[in-house]
Amino acid sequence: IDMPPRKSKTAAAAAAAAAEAPEAADPVTVTETTPAKAKSAKSKGPGKQGGLAIGDMCPDFELVAQDESKVRLSDVWKTSGLVIFMYPRANTPGCTKQACGFRDKHDLFVQAGYQVFGLSNDSPKSQTNWKKKEKLPYTLLCDPKREAISAFGAGKDRTTRSHLVVEKGGRIRDIRIQISPLPSVQAAVDCVSPGAK
Repeated sequence: IDMPPRKSKTAAAAAAAAAEAPEAADPVTVTETTPAKAKSAKSKGPGKQGGLAIGDMCPDFELVAQDESKVRLSDVWKTSGLVIFMYPRANTPGCTKQACGFRDKHDLFVQAGYQVFGLSNDSPKSQTNWKKKEKLPYTLLCDPKREAISAFGAGKDRTTRSHLVVEKGGRIRDIRIQISPLPSVQAAVDCVSPGAK
């Protein structure tokens, strides 16, 4: 009687390994997730953001401050640098965290030669109340139609939390669109600190 050939132990082990191999790696998952992570990291870093890039001239606007005085950005950058941080709405938790972060680091910015400004589409009254409540030492600017906010790339219909650092003379030194409150403060601090590129 002819008996079927028996599989060697080596062949059996190889077959078992081949059966388990598909579960060990999923190349489709790796291919899909890797680009998404790279895109997310890029969108929150420095570089070209919302049509503006580091080295570009900052768009110039005349804006109303919380006390209803007028501030023209080009008048500021003639004599100093400026940091403008943008936020969705005054006196809300995330925006207060961002604003107080810039408040706590305000002396550092001044020593580095930069004026700090907050910017949102809130009314002067809302900005004034918030400034007093949180003892914010810098000017809050109002952009009810989001004209400046939109030009900076931080949203047309709603404001995206962002900031930009402008050197004396008006060149953009750093710009961050869609950034969390405290990372916004730290990134701006790092940008103006001595030795920063």
